[in-house]
Amino acid sequence: MSASSEVDCDPDITVSSSFSTCASGAQTSTLSLQNNESSAVYVKVEYKIDDGAYVTASANLTVASFATDTSITQSVSVGSTITWRITDSFTSSDF
Repeated sequence: MSASSEVDCDPDITVSSSFSTCASGAQTSTLSLQNNESSAVYVKVEYKIDDGAYVTASANLTVASFATDTSITQSVSVGSTITWRITDSFTSSDF
């Protein structure tokens, strides 16, 4: 008899975003990345506006242990939609 279980060692980060007030027909979207781990987490951040292609905002952002990073922002025109895509790893540039 044998048994197997899948091991899940993905980083534990909390992702959220917020908008600033309207200025000149646009708002700034700020991405918040909260690292809930006792070691650094590396994050690739991409975004797209409406149905456009994804653009890399950060290829290898380091978020320190138990820290929150809010350095990634993007201006979004009124009426448009931003979609953020996050890939994380415990190893730098390993996406």
